[in-house]
Amino acid sequence: MEPAAGLSGVNAMTYQELYDAGLAALRAQRAAEAVAPLTECTQLAPEQPDAWLFLGVAHGMLDSVDEARAALEHAGELAPNDARVLYNLGRLAQRSGDFDAARDQLRRCLALDPSNQRAREALASVEPANLGEPAQPDQVIRPTRPEGLGPLAGWVEMPALDGRAVLRMMPVLAVAVGVVSAIDSFAAAAAGGFRVTSLQLALGTAAFVVLLQPILAGLLGAACAKTYTFFAQRFTAPRMRLEQVAGKQRLVEIDPMSAGRAMLWWSVPSLILMCLVMVAMVPYFASAASTASRAAVTTTGVLLGAVIGVVFALPISAIILYVLGLIGGLIYNLVATYTGGIEAAFTPRGAEIEATDVSWQPTASTLFWCNVPLMGLMLAAMAMTAAMPATGSAGAAGHLANCVTLALSPFVRVAAYRKAQPSIGGFRFIVRPLD
Repeated sequence: MEPAAGLSGVNAMTYQELYDAGLAALRAQRAAEAVAPLTECTQLAPEQPDAWLFLGVAHGMLDSVDEARAALEHAGELAPNDARVLYNLGRLAQRSGDFDAARDQLRRCLALDPSNQRAREALASVEPANLGEPAQPDQVIRPTRPEGLGPLAGWVEMPALDGRAVLRMMPVLAVAVGVVSAIDSFAAAAAGGFRVTSLQLALGTAAFVVLLQPILAGLLGAACAKTYTFFAQRFTAPRMRLEQVAGKQRLVEIDPMSAGRAMLWWSVPSLILMCLVMVAMVPYFASAASTASRAAVTTTGVLLGAVIGVVFALPISAIILYVLGLIGGLIYNLVATYTGGIEAAFTPRGAEIEATDVSWQPTASTLFWCNVPLMGLMLAAMAMTAAMPATGSAGAAGHLANCVTLALSPFVRVAAYRKAQPSIGGFRFIVRPLD
């Protein structure tokens, strides 16, 4: 949302900035400081129920019962099925001594949100057998979500990813796809007649993708999420367009330029790792030299090569990654036009949002068709390899196995995510509306 015209000072802030400032004050228990920015939010966007909800929260914490009730009731008119509004109205009625109204609101809240333990405890306290002292001012109304989601439709940007959530989920996805990759490796070995070398390679691949790769994927993914957040918040975050579909959000378009930047931000740890590998090769080659003089020459040469590699390969790799992200965004937009795009329900988790209830369709089919161009390149490589006498069918079988992994991995990933998400949580992130 753009800044309102003709305003100055704090009133010139955008709706999102005012909203964030109000919630920050509430979380710090500075309700008086929250009233002004949240009031301004209700004037800039009177149709947004969250602004009215948290304005009621602020007034309630300041013991302004009438103002709190008016704001909360207006939030209830805009969002009649919002359990948060009902919970806060119930607590406000409890404080005013209207226990019948408190019971009614809290029961309606629990009907919408049975897992709300605070509402359950509040309802128990206003039952006739348990009535005690009225709730104290600092216990009356507190936000149950630090951030309001809003409709989450239109263009948004994603300035932050939760590295811990990535660390939890990436190993699960890596194991799932690793099993498919291991099966493909044995299939390729079988095509080569199970020679000793091909069988050893298949066993080594299986051990790596099932045991070691998940750990590395989790650690590297967490590092990538951290660097992504660092750069996205200081420069530009990736932009995407969402639409509402039966209570879920569907990713229908990605800005290709911002997709390239996102790929670059995400890949910073990998680039650093590449530089470290180059430098680590120096003592390895030096130790392989037969004499001290050759070791000195080798060390100098390899060190110079590593420096040149870092100086030149790093920017070239960054450009390649940016272009790959840009192309990936274009391919996604083309595929989403026909498949509908990735689809999930976004659930608040504190100040973040978690992707829950990921749809099997169109999510799996969208990811599959996004992999088709890469599978085409693999098939072309397979045709070229099969024509070479030195490699023949064994090399072609390896490429075919890679194609099978690429074809199956979207379905495996979606299935693994849907299975693991309820128990270990899903990917968490922050989005910021742009219009």
